[in-house]
Amino acid sequence: MERIGVHSHIRGLGLDERLEPRETSQGLVGQAKARKAAGMILKMVQEGRIAGRAMLFAGPPSTGKTAIAMAHPMCVT
Repeated sequence: MERIGVHSHIRGLGLDERLEPRETSQGLVGQAKARKAAGMILKMVQEGRIAGRAMLFAGPPSTGKTAIAMAHPMCVT
């Protein structure tokens, strides 16, 4: 039996090649600004422009912090 978690449907940030959020993609819906910001940071890390080893997500409950944190590592190549 496969164990399914709360965020098991998330497969990535749902951004296109221009880092623009898609309507619904890879399990994420909404939070367009946060997804784009996370994608921009990821791109800077991949390009070696910042040494990013950690990101801090802050905000009120139920705003998508965990969902974006779960999607972020799935985008690393």
